[in-house]
Amino acid sequence: MHSNIGDLMGVTEQQFELLRAIDAASAEGGAKPKSIEIAYRKLTNKFIQKPNLFAQLKDLQKLGFVLKSNGIYQVNNAKLKQSLQKKKEDLKADIGECDSASKGIDQIFKADKTKIVVHYFDFEASEKLSCEKLNEVKFYKRPGNIPSLAYSEVLGKLLGTTEHKAAMKENCLKGNLKVQYILSLNPRRVFLKAHDALKNKELAYNEVKTCYDNLAKLSKMQNVEFRYLDANIDSVTLYLSDTSDVVALPIRSSAHGIAGFVWIESKDVCDAYKNMFDRLWESAKPLDENLIMKIARQKLKELRIKQI
Repeated sequence: MHSNIGDLMGVTEQQFELLRAIDAASAEGGAKPKSIEIAYRKLTNKFIQKPNLFAQLKDLQKLGFVLKSNGIYQVNNAKLKQSLQKKKEDLKADIGECDSASKGIDQIFKADKTKIVVHYFDFEASEKLSCEKLNEVKFYKRPGNIPSLAYSEVLGKLLGTTEHKAAMKENCLKGNLKVQYILSLNPRRVFLKAHDALKNKELAYNEVKTCYDNLAKLSKMQNVEFRYLDANIDSVTLYLSDTSDVVALPIRSSAHGIAGFVWIESKDVCDAYKNMFDRLWESAKPLDENLIMKIARQKLKELRIKQI
């Protein structure tokens, strides 16, 4: 409370403590520089150099907050009250201006908020934009198979998803972002991506296995939730915040490759996709470590038979 009063009066924290020290010294029989210095030390557990003490006392006198007579200093309560009253009147005037400005906002900023803005960015540019969005939004919602969040360090570097993964983890751990994934846990796309990059079926299979292991560990991570839905759902991504919502739609270069994303800024479009996602979310099964590994064993068995 004390520091707030000092702010309202327009004095520094040190000047406010000096005012308190002068008052304390006055109560002890007279506020002279030496007694003010002692009182200041008792109040703050800090020393104040004499040149600084006299400079601050001079400034407080100029403000009218301190009076001096025959070497004795005294706090001018009347002037302090007058200063606070003036601040109160200034704040009332500021509040009035804010009210007037608020009423005029819609007349000043007339852009149509229902307008749809559409951009296309290739995969690399989309990953960079996604990293920026992850630092801005509150919610990230995405259906898919196995998320890039679960890729190994090697696979992430090969596929260009390392920075995206780091940005998501950082913001989740800070509590700035909540992530929801609806997953089919189908390994086919990750396997084909890994095979394209590594040119080896056994290495690609091991990368899929690593993804499942990582996903099981990530299921314990704060602000990240996974749910299971045994369905073929594509990777439509929702970035949601208080000020703007964006949906990113993948443009595929093959059954498992993504050339880029179409980014749509539109409240109506995002609301439609969000409602669809939330309905799927309610019908999907929560994924914990045990369920992930149970499904993973079956999926890996099927993958081994089909691909290797």
